[in-house]
Amino acid sequence: GGIVIVSCACTFAVIATKYERVNGLVDYSEAMVGKKYAYFIGWFAATIYYPTLTSVLSWLCARYTGELLGPGWELTSNNVMVLGYVFMIATFALNAVAPKLAGKYQVSTTFIKLIPLILMAVVGIVYGLVKTQVHFEVINGEVVNTGTNQMQVLLENFSVKGKGGAAVL
Repeated sequence: GGIVIVSCACTFAVIATKYERVNGLVDYSEAMVGKKYAYFIGWFAATIYYPTLTSVLSWLCARYTGELLGPGWELTSNNVMVLGYVFMIATFALNAVAPKLAGKYQVSTTFIKLIPLILMAVVGIVYGLVKTQVHFEVINGEVVNTGTNQMQVLLENFSVKGKGGAAVL
């Protein structure tokens, strides 16, 4: 999934450098394929893609909020649906009344989402290096159960490599 998203982002970046118009997918479609295709893309986005995306994201946010609030917030309960509508109306109102504030909100939430991701990556790496046990090691051609953790193996390899030896993990 991530490879597709990065590929699409790179494609849009390359297309954006080649065309002066900056209105996104519709303008790029018009420049590459033609006006009729761009017309259909615009109508598809306005009538099917964006409404579906907005409703699913609103419901998903309501669903996760319901999970935090506890019992009574089942997958399709009235509580979740009403909260989803509230999220959708609030998002629409924010974008309609204060577009600059909506942009700042979008950028700030993007950075806020990165904080737990980076934290989980760092904690996972440290925990994995310190707590994960490597149970088997080849010593003098024999497989030996050592029970050392990965951090000890890494430190040993770096110390051996520093003394001119060739270390392989």
